[in-house]
Amino acid sequence: MRKLFVALLAVGLVFAFTAPAFATDASFSGYYRLRGFWFNNEACADDSMHEDLSRNRAYYDNRLRVQMVLNVAEGLSVTGRFHAMDRVWGQYETLNVSTSTQNWQKDNIYWHRAYMTFKTAIGKFDAGYQSGGTWGTIFGDTEADGRARIKYTGVFGPVIGLALTEKFKEVDGLTTNGNQDEDMDWDAYAVAGIYKWDGGQAGLLFYYLINKTDDSYVDTRWVPVPYFKANFGPLYLEGEYLYYGGTVDYDDPATQDKDRKGNAWYLYGKFNLGPAYVGAQYAFREGDDPTTNDLEEGYPGSDYNPCVLLWNDNTSGLGYTSNTTSTGIANGSLFQIFGGFSPMESLTLEASVTYAWADYCAAGVDDEIGTEIDLQATYKIFDNLEYWIGFGYLVAGDWFQAGNTANKIDDAWLIMHKLQMNF
Repeated sequence: MRKLFVALLAVGLVFAFTAPAFATDASFSGYYRLRGFWFNNEACADDSMHEDLSRNRAYYDNRLRVQMVLNVAEGLSVTGRFHAMDRVWGQYETLNVSTSTQNWQKDNIYWHRAYMTFKTAIGKFDAGYQSGGTWGTIFGDTEADGRARIKYTGVFGPVIGLALTEKFKEVDGLTTNGNQDEDMDWDAYAVAGIYKWDGGQAGLLFYYLINKTDDSYVDTRWVPVPYFKANFGPLYLEGEYLYYGGTVDYDDPATQDKDRKGNAWYLYGKFNLGPAYVGAQYAFREGDDPTTNDLEEGYPGSDYNPCVLLWNDNTSGLGYTSNTTSTGIANGSLFQIFGGFSPMESLTLEASVTYAWADYCAAGVDDEIGTEIDLQATYKIFDNLEYWIGFGYLVAGDWFQAGNTANKIDDAWLIMHKLQMNF
């Protein structure tokens, strides 16, 4: 009996000492996504001359995203997020988590976020690998899998203040040419403010980056980004402007320093008409003129996907040459009109027409990228399960000839669909 009592006491002590850990509240969220793609004539090439470029291509891919938040105490939590099975069906099926090298698709379990959040009397702090690369509207955004940063957020009535420091690359302690590197890293700093009012908000971000990972030069960049979002009854408007500045200063006096400069802007409007809506948008990113000493007049963001085919982050780009029509709008403009209708609560139909043209063109290159016609449908099967399908048809412009009239062009199209369950 005494032994039983001692055993029960020991078990009781274990539970007593571990009770705070069991009190931790955990929540999970994320999605499971399946997508299908059917491309025709990705290069916008006439198949009578370029059959290899005008090929058809069809495939499926999938991804599981899981985010977990562990609430340790009031105002104190840890967040982690990973992707699993992020792959094209039928590719790299023999790889496993013990593989020493990770392929570009990160097709097994890929942890990319882990950070702590703690709230104090002066505001909230986030420290660790967390979300980054987003601000204001979706234009210009490229959301990172995880950015190593420390971020402060303070709320002062209608004003939200933010400040952060971020680490892109650390080279300190490595050895180059027999010498140990010192103070060689790539850092970023930012301050921002957002003002909110009933029906809208406006903000200004100032982003400063300094790259010293190469001992032959120092690369500095600064990017101010104002934006606004506002509702005026049934009319919704948003816009964003980005200016890119900075310098590349070389240690060698014989090498000419270079300036970074460029402009990009975006304006979007949508008018709601009950179950229907109409709208328009315009976007521009300055092109890089190689005849000047400037660098990166246009710097693309990949999250802005205005079309099913052109500048769609889910595709690999179009044309004989080009980053102009790849995964982020660069060196070009687009104007789009669109409209949608919901015949029932669970179904939305949308159509759009987009005209696109390049900003900078080399001698002999036409600036007309083309006209794209898109049809899209979204059907909500359950509250947490949605099916989307889109068809994009591009009437290709002469820009795809890349200045060579021997490059005969033809139209391109894409059918893409997606089934996504959120949890």
